[in-house]
Amino acid sequence: MKLSNLKLFAAATMAFALFSCGNVTENKEETTEQTATEEAAPKEETTCLIGKWTANDAGKMLVFEFKDDNTGTEDIGDGIRNFTWTQSMSNVEIIYANETNKWNLTIDCEKVELSVFGLIYKKE
Repeated sequence: MKLSNLKLFAAATMAFALFSCGNVTENKEETTEQTATEEAAPKEETTCLIGKWTANDAGKMLVFEFKDDNTGTEDIGDGIRNFTWTQSMSNVEIIYANETNKWNLTIDCEKVELSVFGLIYKKE
């Protein structure tokens, strides 16, 4: 009788140890995932900008393309213009190649809209 109680106690102790370790591992994974997400947050604000954006202005297709190396192109039908860009929150600033003027655009990542002087571009 005492031997069966001892076996039962040992089994319960091992089960408790197993479940306890499992929870610690899960918590560590959750913490690691949360830390990785928090560290990635600043990058997320620019990732929605990366890609091709189009708008139709009176039947004319307008295209902005933003690359992840902070360069891009604009095609409004009369040639492609190259630019560099920076972003701070919802404000996007572009400078065309061989120019010094800075142009400000507005990005809304939730709506997936790029506003260029009142004209709304949608991401392809």
